[in-house]
Amino acid sequence: MIGHTWHRQRRHGLAWAAAACCSLAQAQGSVPGSTDPAADPEKLERITVTGSNIRRADGETALPVQVITAEDIRRSGKASVTEVLQSLSANGANGLTDSASFNSFAYGASGISLRSLGPTSTLILVNGRRVVPYSVPDINNGLTNFVNVDAIPSAAIQRIEVLKDGASAIYGSDAMAGVVNIILRKDFQGGEAGAQLRTSMDGGFGTQSAALTVGRGDLARDGWNWMATLDVFHRDEVMLRDVASRVIDPRHRDSSFYYTGRAGTSRFTPTPNYYGGVSFDPQSGASFVNTRSGRASANCPADQRWAFNSTFTPPLNLCGYSYWTDAAQYVSPMERASIFSHGELALGGGLSVFGELSLNRLTNHQRDWPVPFGAGLGATPNGRDGGVAYVPQFLPAGHPNNPFPNQPAGITYQFADVGMQGIDVTNQAGRLLVGARGTTAGWDWETALMHAQDTAEVSYLNRISLPALRDAVLSGSYDFEHPTQGRVTAAQLRINPIDHGRASFTALDAKVSGEIGRLPGGPIGMAAGIEARHEQRNYHPDERIYSGGVYLQVAGRTEGSRNVVSAFSELSLPITKTLQSQLALRADRYSDYGSSVTPKLAVAWAPLRQLKLRGSVSRGFRAPSLNESASSDTPLFSYVDFDPQRCGQFNVDCDGYNNSGVVKANKNLKPERSTAYGLGLVTEPVRDLLLTLDYWEFRRRNEITFVDQQLLINQEGSNDPLYAGRVHRLPADTESVPGQSIPGRIATVDQLYLNRGRTEVRGVDVTASTRLAMSGTAPLRINLDMTYVDRYRVQSAEGEAWQVWTGTLGFPRLRGSMNLGWSPGPWDLNATLNHLSGFAATQAGQTCTGTRYLGVCDIAPYTTLDLAAAYRAGTAWTVRVNLINATNARMPFTPTQPTGNRYWYAAAGRQLGVSASHRF
Repeated sequence: MIGHTWHRQRRHGLAWAAAACCSLAQAQGSVPGSTDPAADPEKLERITVTGSNIRRADGETALPVQVITAEDIRRSGKASVTEVLQSLSANGANGLTDSASFNSFAYGASGISLRSLGPTSTLILVNGRRVVPYSVPDINNGLTNFVNVDAIPSAAIQRIEVLKDGASAIYGSDAMAGVVNIILRKDFQGGEAGAQLRTSMDGGFGTQSAALTVGRGDLARDGWNWMATLDVFHRDEVMLRDVASRVIDPRHRDSSFYYTGRAGTSRFTPTPNYYGGVSFDPQSGASFVNTRSGRASANCPADQRWAFNSTFTPPLNLCGYSYWTDAAQYVSPMERASIFSHGELALGGGLSVFGELSLNRLTNHQRDWPVPFGAGLGATPNGRDGGVAYVPQFLPAGHPNNPFPNQPAGITYQFADVGMQGIDVTNQAGRLLVGARGTTAGWDWETALMHAQDTAEVSYLNRISLPALRDAVLSGSYDFEHPTQGRVTAAQLRINPIDHGRASFTALDAKVSGEIGRLPGGPIGMAAGIEARHEQRNYHPDERIYSGGVYLQVAGRTEGSRNVVSAFSELSLPITKTLQSQLALRADRYSDYGSSVTPKLAVAWAPLRQLKLRGSVSRGFRAPSLNESASSDTPLFSYVDFDPQRCGQFNVDCDGYNNSGVVKANKNLKPERSTAYGLGLVTEPVRDLLLTLDYWEFRRRNEITFVDQQLLINQEGSNDPLYAGRVHRLPADTESVPGQSIPGRIATVDQLYLNRGRTEVRGVDVTASTRLAMSGTAPLRINLDMTYVDRYRVQSAEGEAWQVWTGTLGFPRLRGSMNLGWSPGPWDLNATLNHLSGFAATQAGQTCTGTRYLGVCDIAPYTTLDLAAAYRAGTAWTVRVNLINATNARMPFTPTQPTGNRYWYAAAGRQLGVSASHRF
């Protein structure tokens, strides 16, 4: 984790140091020999701090803002913006990591989740303006509108400001949990080239990056400046078989519930398995296979035969496929290339024009096992008509490969001849901005026109045409025993469909800030502005996928646009020399749902020179995304945890089973609403020791979610319009219970976005920063950054019981880091201790019983140590070595995640990073 560093603006005692800590916080202390910035107010640069539109000379604000400098990032050894932001103590659960997103719709993307409220509630800015959202939505995790932080270049960063407070009154929608403002370089002069290599010391997990920055001109001296940065990054592929001994615990490997990493544990094999007991509905094409009895193909190699369930009589001996060792990808390879350029030209009289251009291209290559076929995998959702398309899960009587005379044979098989499945994502993002700024009659003003666009091409490799497969199965033209010898072969089955996504907006904004009078504490600052934005979003799946023509593949569809007009104002009121307040009000008008008005009040009071108190209260909102409210529907695969009509009445399918569904947009959605509270203090009990303590609380309501499938299943017979007619079953099952006809499995469930839920989260942030003088050498820097979550609770719908998630699976209470830094002469040495508290192995409402928990109910804490050393050879060369996770701490054992919890823990173990940079 990257800890706090502090920018100190010392006047007299804490009253001013505390003001600085609330704003630009956190450089590593004053430059030796520097003078007091208060001594010459004429030379102070007027800046805008994240969380306010008012330009200030001192950076004073009543809100907690954490600042991460470019030097902090280099010291950390982090390889990307994603790694930097995911290490923040305020970043919690419900985020997204691209390296393990194969089961997500948002292939190859990463999102940040401040306060565990999700990426849709965390606003990402670049240079104070919005970033276009990722063009591939992920409804699985509610990520219908989020920024892919993988696409943001790291080499161009000057600093990152993180406002850990609600900010919709300043920035509008999506800022309910806070704001991450990534500020890129603007005034670089000369040139700099650098490269970084990082790898696990046990092998694998490699990353490589290089960057080149050039700049010319000085705005103050020459009347112009220009700079550009080229940044390239590559991440190596990691296959599970290559790291299995490090990431798979023997308890998972040896458990009959998991058999993680064991060879031959999948029934879906290149040589088929056959089963008796098939029921079939010729009208719909649906079928059901009883897999409690079966036989392996005669062509199955002897070393691949496996007793899948020795409790059956006789034991079920089948052919097994080694998914874990043959096909499982652990980390997908990724490449990124980015260009950022900024220029500004002074026209005289305090007026200048400026422009920015950024282009990013990111590719991610995910691989998985060949397409499986057979029992339990018959239905593919059809987005065109809302139904499902079926392929028989069996071979008909008389099929050349059917070993059973005069009856159909269920089958489990894998199309190894078609090839490994893959998803290749090519994501391109661009942003062009032109604007002007100046000062007129003492008022600072700025206006800009920006167009931003994100496109994605999602290519599905080695998929299978559903119509071709269905015809081949029914006609017997595909030879499952000898795939290359049938009339239909892999060439006729294989298809490679492509989806296309595009998200864009064009925005025109203007704002002014200045002074409108005085109070006893000083001048009253005021800011006001307007913004007009046109948003467009579409995701066009390949027609073959959308219409159910690609076996076991789904993709959603979105088409929509809207206009947004906003007006905002803000006042900074220095009521007395020790008491200041901030008032903000914003009104947003959306062409699709209506209007939102969001206020904010913040107060800071310094009753003593060594103590400053601060507090805030604000309202927030998130507008329904175009995926949720426009023309949109997403077919999906799902899972029935409990079927009351089969398990509840007949004790069948009590382990659950796969099904499908569709989630549809709702034009009547209202925005999510929130209220945020903050109360804190900043104190400097002794010189050069700065402490902060901030209580925070967020209450979000009207949450947009689709109705839980299990709730719809439990209410299957209800006449309530919310539930009625949404569960669709297969024909009656006459095989599972001898001599009885029982309700068929659930084929599909129709789901809908609604405003239903609530979330409340509260906790405390603690930071400390000090510099300890050391005789004859540089001082020792000590920084502490910690977040404690006191309560995180969720209410699924109005009137339902609250569920407390704090301390349950994936929701730790405590996260923090402590950094020690020392820079004697040309050396820069750092050590960072990172800590994540443990949590329960169960989710809220679950009990730690059953074989899936392997007797482990609590997940251990996770503590790592990062070491860094840099040497500066004159003013040109810097060489740096990072030892990340120096103690080689392993991922804590998580019983329900057999390959490790890669969201919270680093699977790579001890990593060595080496980098060098050269200024010219």
